[in-house]
Amino acid sequence: MPFKSTLAKSAGKLFGVFRERDLSLRGYNQQSREIILNITATGGTKNTSVGDGYIYHVFEQTAVGSPNSTTFQITAGNNTVEVLVIGGGAGAGSMNSGAPGANGGNPGGGGGGAAIGPVGTLGPGTYPLTVGAGGRARGATNPGPAPYRPNTYNTAGEDGGTSVFNGVIQATGGAGGLAAATAPLPGSRAPGGTGTGGVTNGTGGYGGYGVVPGSPGQGVGEDGQNGTNAAGGGAGGSDMQPAATGGDGTTSLLGPYGAGGGGGGARDEGGQPASGGAGGSGMFAGGRGGGVGADALDGSGPATSKGLGGQNANFPPGGSRSNNGGGGGAYGGGGGGLSDQSNNGDDSVSGSGGGGLVVVRYAV
Repeated sequence: MPFKSTLAKSAGKLFGVFRERDLSLRGYNQQSREIILNITATGGTKNTSVGDGYIYHVFEQTAVGSPNSTTFQITAGNNTVEVLVIGGGAGAGSMNSGAPGANGGNPGGGGGGAAIGPVGTLGPGTYPLTVGAGGRARGATNPGPAPYRPNTYNTAGEDGGTSVFNGVIQATGGAGGLAAATAPLPGSRAPGGTGTGGVTNGTGGYGGYGVVPGSPGQGVGEDGQNGTNAAGGGAGGSDMQPAATGGDGTTSLLGPYGAGGGGGGARDEGGQPASGGAGGSGMFAGGRGGGVGADALDGSGPATSKGLGGQNANFPPGGSRSNNGGGGGAYGGGGGGLSDQSNNGDDSVSGSGGGGLVVVRYAV
């Protein structure tokens, strides 16, 4: 029997080598196996306090409407890595100012898609990723600097951006809400984004249709659709009828991280006091839509990732937030649609979408 020294045994354990009896090869045959070592990594915001046996790296958009192209870096170790990606929520559009946009309501923006799953056993290296931005809303302030007034009337909301990790797993953003609801309904719905490459691939909720402009043109904006393992869509704006609510996002997709709810739709009551629809629920809820005497609200969540309701930071220098759509919740919630610009002094803005998300986790 060959002599096996203590040093040889230790080396075998250290380098992941084991031996099997094989009489045809002088007694032993060496086979290798994969070495699993704890990962040391940098990138994003590192969360070690969840307490579920994992470390999370969280990546968000850098500012409202701004994507974030960056990297996740493993400096040591080799282990299975799981990823969640959520696309950006879309902004809602803006009807014509004045009579062509009277007695109507804009469709809401679609919610961001999502994908969840392992991306393999990763070792030291740099892995590129992009966090898709939430789409900007459309509208105008009055008074306001010229670039913000005429240039965004009759314009669809901005699409949400695509989030992707290492080219393997990705989620597209929602489609922007149209510049006006069109007959026959529901043809003016804005679809949600989709996920690919994951074990679970989710679809964002569509943005609810609005009210077709005209006289009398009264009607209820449609509720935003709930996301399917993804973010909720924004609600459509209403005219002289009850307000529509944002769709729900899936609360938890990977550990404590999930998708946002859509923003609520605005409500016009012929210039009389009114409140817009509630935002949808999710990891972070969408913001309430506005009405006269009840300002539109931003979506919930971190400042850089929540969707903006109505004017505020959407269109400087701010101003009234009546008849404006609610902002989408972080992460990926679609923005809510505005209502009836004519009765609001040509001073309405839809809600913007919540920013996307990339989360990377590995075992402690």
